[in-house]
Amino acid sequence: MLSGRIFVNLNITGFQSRPLVKLGNSFKQLLSLENIELYHINLGELPNTIVNLKKLKSLRIRQTKLKSLSISLINELESIELLDLRFNQGLQLSESGIKKLEEKVGFFYLK
Repeated sequence: MLSGRIFVNLNITGFQSRPLVKLGNSFKQLLSLENIELYHINLGELPNTIVNLKKLKSLRIRQTKLKSLSISLINELESIELLDLRFNQGLQLSESGIKKLEEKVGFFYLK
């Protein structure tokens, strides 16, 4: 039973050969999250519910199969200070999107 517990860190590490990970509505009740680390998972997309995480400071998505990232979702994260997108081979971001992320996030890592 998790009732009454406050979680500030979420770390999911796995294997890219596993089935696709769908986070869906996962962030609707984890409103106190400050740090998310998603490593080596078959992640198709970042769910829209991430905008509910008003306290999120650090988002690390590394070595996943993430193909695209909604810049508008990241822009809605009020407290974001670090965004690490390194080693996502299929990730496609436009030059204007990269520039917006660099302006929004103090520590932005892509390559």
